[in-house]
Amino acid sequence: MTPDEIRKLRGERTRADFAAALGVTPLTVYRWELPTEAKESRRPRGRKLAALERFAAGTDQPPAQGRRAPPASSSVPPEPPLAAPASRLEAGLPAEDMTRLARARQTLEAGSIPAAIQALTGALSKGQFQSGPGRTAAGAMLLQARVLSGETGPESLAALMPLLAATEAGFLAPDVVADVELCAALLSARVNAPQLDVGKVNAHAGRARGHLGPQSDAFAAASERLAAARGADLAVLERVAHRTEDALSAATAVTARCLADEASAEMAWRYGRRAEALRLEAQALAAAEASGLGAVSMRLAVEVAGRGPFEAEQPDGLMARVQAARDSMASLRSLSDSSSLELFAIEAEAHRRQANFDEVKRTFEAAEREAEGLGCPVHGVQVVWADVLVHRGEADDLAALAERLTSRSADGAAIDRVVAAAVRVRERTATDPMRAVEAARVAVDYLDTLSFAPPSLALGAALDLYRSLILARSKTGVDDARARLDAALERRPSPWHGAMAARHEGILAVDEGRDTDGQTLLETSLSTFQLVGDRVQSALARGVLAASALVRGAPDGAASVERARAELSALGVKLPRILEQDQVERYLRKARPRASAPVGPLARLLPHLRRLSVHGVAQDALRSEFDAVLREVFPKARLVIKSQDEVDPKARRVVRIPVNDGGGLRLVAETTSRIDAETRAGLEILCHTASMGLELSRLHGFSRVEILDMDVLSDELPNLVAVSPAMRAVRDDVLRLSASRATVLVTGESGVGKEVIARAVHDASTRSKEAYVAFNCAAVSKDLFEGQLFGYVKGAFTGATDHHDGVIRAANGGTLFLDEVGELPLDIQPKLLRFIENGEVFPVGATRPAQVDVRLVAATNRDLEACVRQGDFREDLFYRLNVVLMSIPPLRDRPEDVLALARRFLEQLVSGDEPPTLSPAAQDALCRHAWPGNVRELRNTLERAVAFSPTPRILGPHHLGLESDRTVRKPM
Repeated sequence: MTPDEIRKLRGERTRADFAAALGVTPLTVYRWELPTEAKESRRPRGRKLAALERFAAGTDQPPAQGRRAPPASSSVPPEPPLAAPASRLEAGLPAEDMTRLARARQTLEAGSIPAAIQALTGALSKGQFQSGPGRTAAGAMLLQARVLSGETGPESLAALMPLLAATEAGFLAPDVVADVELCAALLSARVNAPQLDVGKVNAHAGRARGHLGPQSDAFAAASERLAAARGADLAVLERVAHRTEDALSAATAVTARCLADEASAEMAWRYGRRAEALRLEAQALAAAEASGLGAVSMRLAVEVAGRGPFEAEQPDGLMARVQAARDSMASLRSLSDSSSLELFAIEAEAHRRQANFDEVKRTFEAAEREAEGLGCPVHGVQVVWADVLVHRGEADDLAALAERLTSRSADGAAIDRVVAAAVRVRERTATDPMRAVEAARVAVDYLDTLSFAPPSLALGAALDLYRSLILARSKTGVDDARARLDAALERRPSPWHGAMAARHEGILAVDEGRDTDGQTLLETSLSTFQLVGDRVQSALARGVLAASALVRGAPDGAASVERARAELSALGVKLPRILEQDQVERYLRKARPRASAPVGPLARLLPHLRRLSVHGVAQDALRSEFDAVLREVFPKARLVIKSQDEVDPKARRVVRIPVNDGGGLRLVAETTSRIDAETRAGLEILCHTASMGLELSRLHGFSRVEILDMDVLSDELPNLVAVSPAMRAVRDDVLRLSASRATVLVTGESGVGKEVIARAVHDASTRSKEAYVAFNCAAVSKDLFEGQLFGYVKGAFTGATDHHDGVIRAANGGTLFLDEVGELPLDIQPKLLRFIENGEVFPVGATRPAQVDVRLVAATNRDLEACVRQGDFREDLFYRLNVVLMSIPPLRDRPEDVLALARRFLEQLVSGDEPPTLSPAAQDALCRHAWPGNVRELRNTLERAVAFSPTPRILGPHHLGLESDRTVRKPM
């Protein structure tokens, strides 16, 4: 059917009513009615076309005020349409009430939430609504605006309850009912774990959609997706994602887009698409800040920071995330929000990993004080403080904390009881391991009662149960506990938690006499703890390795134990039972060298393969780990890691094995020593494993562009940043042209830095001390072109009151840069050709040519060969310009340059002051962005980020404002 036929078939019906009759969304009908040449136009096919044909034949007719049934949910059956009054709300309202509500609705739909709240609050407080129904409608709309602004606490839920009761009683008009149902959907999607009910959210959202407009439909769809991502299995999430796609794609208002991006980010995390999730979170955060949604901004900033402990983030990176979130809060002047409490746990964990135990205590006390003022719990920091008390061996304080939390949680939520049980596990582990197992089971049992358990809490509880069973030497339930832990790690991957599991699994293997397996697991855990910068757990892992050496009867076991004890003592960590003197003496008395089966080459490589296969590791950390592995495994091979462009192809007797991440990072493992076939095979296995690890890191968005052993800024060309192989090749070409006067043509997209290359050609040449003149061919009108380029004599034309040399003669002895040379008028091109061939120019009005000595560099973003074929550019001039061609790739094709350029620009933009630091999340955002405006866009982005005072000490993604999802670089 054509668009005209569909519009005629719909007649006077609303799109919502027409869509309800056909079983589609109003957005689908809108797309059918668009002209066929429109980008968003769609044509009905299959089942939808059959429904239209049945409707046209008269076999399907909608009710006069038909309401679309909510989409089917896997959790609850579809509910019947709303039993609304026969007439719409506006029919019974005074004209002034109708006008105020219409304006508020328009403001709300446009995404101006603060303005809508202010207008509705002012009108209600001043008694400007003349009728009871008008005041009720305004109250429901105000509640919706507050919920959209991020106010999702108990107060909002309390305000919603009477409105829901009135809805169920049939007292409210349809528009008000839709507002109330939308509020209920949004609030239900954000409640704490014990109250989250995905089916309930879907029911509320289904009753709201189709009644208030496409932006409100997007709000409802986002609430469905958010709830499903938090609490449904992947099969349900897939169905919800498909069902909500049309409504979310129609979101254009900033607020609707923000909520849609947040919900889609949560879904991306569930699917393990980290790079996509980070991009969407950054977009949502930028949109929230631009719209003045303070509570939403804070929640998103805290969520971004909260990812750090579950990734291979160093303590400094964790603190940078916390600082970025607090900077965002400070700029919004909303520090007294409960969201800020979650940052204390991240800060405390960063200090704990560095063994700064006094700082952890100060953070814990500050969190408790703030929580007391807000009346909110501080779950995360309590567990971290309990870990510190374990490290310090302060059993009395740990017991007091466990008792206090247990008594508080008696009447609290299930989550309070889970946290209290987690602290109780730590208190009992050292004194009564079997009772620690009981406490761990209590936490797990509480979590099983929830319809949704926060992934981080479920992960911690599963690890506590598995660890306590192993330490209690219990054979019952270990396999089930491990299966639970694996499931939790799949839901929320975490290198740190995986390393803890590996360490205790290694302890179990050593106890059972599986020495090789135990050694492999213990070394793997130690490597991961070192990657994440956890000094405490690294020292404890080395202590366990030393104790296992004693158990095996290794000759250096006693010395290893002494080193481990000294390291732990220096950190202020109480010696674990396994390293206490009486235990060590018992091991020494009973230790006997164990006969073990011969270990093959693959078994020897296994620990190192695991070290290179840790998920969630940034590329720079993985590169360093790869270097360390090669030095350990092949100490005599004299291996060197080089970037691929540093390799000398003429070198003899060299073994080279490539390592790359599939996206620009290309390395070579090189050795000049003789190696046998087995060594080479092992080297190839490690190199291929490292390649896969680096590629996985890049694809998941963990890439950090490092500048190792690379001369980013050379002494000869201090202004040319070159990290990527492509730009390093360009820089080398520029230096090789230093003694030449050949014409250079620089091509590339707008903003890639063509003028920077032209200036570099001049600076590297023997003409560097002479004039450098730049002339933009696209910035001069055609009438003035010849005079500006070649000059003119006095009286040559009206207005020529004096002699003018022109830019060519102004550059005599030096370099002339003709930018956008493709814009050169055809009638000027022969004269420029004469200048290039003969070195002479004819000023306008002159009778004799003037001799000049000028080096010409031209640049264009046009395809000059295509212009030649089309007759817009002279072929002979093209060949005279195209002597030395330098093609500059766009920034999206050389991501290695992004961070180096960013740091360079920050140094230039904040002259005289210490330039701000880019947070890890900001680096991720810069590396993921596709930069359609190339280097120019990058500089403008950073200049905007530091334009406002005071300049942030740490730049987060919210300072960058990279929010366009169509410019995100796709993995190569």
